[in-house]
Amino acid sequence: MIKQLSIFIENKEGRLSEILKVFKDHQLDIRSLTIVETNDYGILRLILSETERALSNLKKDNIMVTETKVMAIEISDSPGQMYEFVNALGEEKINIEYAYQFLTQKQGQAVIIFKVKEEDNQQAKDILKEKKVGVLLDHKKLLSL
Repeated sequence: MIKQLSIFIENKEGRLSEILKVFKDHQLDIRSLTIVETNDYGILRLILSETERALSNLKKDNIMVTETKVMAIEISDSPGQMYEFVNALGEEKINIEYAYQFLTQKQGQAVIIFKVKEEDNQQAKDILKEKKVGVLLDHKKLLSL
């Protein structure tokens, strides 16, 4: 499982910069970042090099943050691969609550970070291994990409 931090932020000028300054000041490397927004607030989701240290420093700066366990899978960066991943889980009635993707430094590879219901985690892992959709990653392997 991968540890992801989620931060609820006001959708106003300068707020994202304030949060990113915490990472800069404490030399924390952001490995993946996505923002989902509404008119009033956003949800900043991050995978960081040092999750526990980031969590501690964010809380010290009174930034509301939660830790969520998500999964990561490395797939080929080619047409249809994301479909294969989503379809493998969908055929078994496992819903992906959210997902985001990024390219790795390895030529031709991509990583999908995704969340399913906690009770579906093991079944999702088993399905992806059985169907050989990609390579499931733990936190250490993800950071090495």
